[in-house]
Amino acid sequence: MKKYSLIIHLLFLTVAQIALAGTDGTIRGRITNVDQSPLPGAQVYIPELEQGAIADFDGN
Repeated sequence: MKKYSLIIHLLFLTVAQIALAGTDGTIRGRITNVDQSPLPGAQVYIPELEQGAIADFDGN
């Protein structure tokens, strides 16, 4: 029972952390390579705004 209780608590904390992370703004655009092909999973961070994003499958 202790094992299940620990798993449930860890799951709750993980879900709560994700829910509270939220977003403070929007970064829009498309990430491409030199051939204009999308770069899925590319990460962008703008230090001045302290904002970051990860591109989806289409580079958006």
